[in-house]
Amino acid sequence: PQPLVNIISLLETPDVSDTVFVLHDRDPVLLYPELEDRGWDWSRLPSPDGELHLRLSRTPGAETE
Repeated sequence: PQPLVNIISLLETPDVSDTVFVLHDRDPVLLYPELEDRGWDWSRLPSPDGELHLRLSRTPGAETE
């Protein structure tokens, strides 16, 4: 799925911030294990418009390249 690939590519960018915000049209359940494998946590943010807003945060102590 292209959105998953795009998000993972962004997170693997060397100069990516420790916090990334994502707007998605549905719950990206396949993304969550990928985030865990790469040392990222996620949380859902309130959204009244039916879209899914996620805050992705680098897990403290996770290795960075």
